[in-house]
Amino acid sequence: MFAHDRCRRDGIDGAHLAQAVRDARGERLPEVDLVAETQTNRGDDWEGRDDWYVGVTLSVPLFDGGVLRKRVNQAEFEQQQYRQRLRGVVDDVTTEARAAFGGLQTAEQRLRSARRALEEAEEALRIETRKYRAGRSTVTDLLSAEAARWTALANLNQAEYERFVADIRLYRALGRLTPALFTDGASPLVESMSEGKGTS
Repeated sequence: MFAHDRCRRDGIDGAHLAQAVRDARGERLPEVDLVAETQTNRGDDWEGRDDWYVGVTLSVPLFDGGVLRKRVNQAEFEQQQYRQRLRGVVDDVTTEARAAFGGLQTAEQRLRSARRALEEAEEALRIETRKYRAGRSTVTDLLSAEAARWTALANLNQAEYERFVADIRLYRALGRLTPALFTDGASPLVESMSEGKGTS
């Protein structure tokens, strides 16, 4: 469905091309028409005389110099080109979706690692703070632990950003990227943005 939409955006309409092939083939078929006519004539005596006739006409295209055959060939050629273009778009979409899904999995792994690293940095800072208060550590060690926590937090924020971008790329590859994804409160993208804002 998405591949057909993308082809239509490129100005290629498969349904229109299929109809063009049917129309071109139909021009080569015999044509039968039913004709009927009725007429009332009034003479000097004002008496009406009804005349009528019914007939059938048959038109058979016998020779047209190959014009109809060329039209059919052209329509079939354009339809074949559309099918090739559609296959190419399907391949492109499939490749793009696979790459986006792989990128999303990688971003999720980085996000999990960044969360673990932040937890470890916070635990190390907590331990270093207790040691400093007990007089068993220096201010340099405490500041190093604090710097490590801020670095881990920055890495987590970067990982959340990369996860969000990976989500967008996957939605785009699947043809589902719409403005509602950024405004609807129930949207998975809005929820993931809200989760990221809670990290500090």
